[in-house]
Amino acid sequence: MPSVVGNLVVQNSNGSFNLGDFYNVSPKENTKSYNGSGASNVSFVVNTFNGVSATNTFDSDVADQNQVGSA
Repeated sequence: MPSVVGNLVVQNSNGSFNLGDFYNVSPKENTKSYNGSGASNVSFVVNTFNGVSATNTFDSDVADQNQVGSA
């Protein structure tokens, strides 16, 4: 039987692919990153002069913040 799809939501960030009518699409994501000196530059040509640089990546806790959401 043919059908009409009301909405098409393609979300590349979390990998979900939804067909149909949706009231609320709320993706959730947790990330952690460690960036040292000059690590997050997004230029075409980057010149950084950092000398000696170290980043402490020791994390003693198991979870930083739990991801809680309503279904």
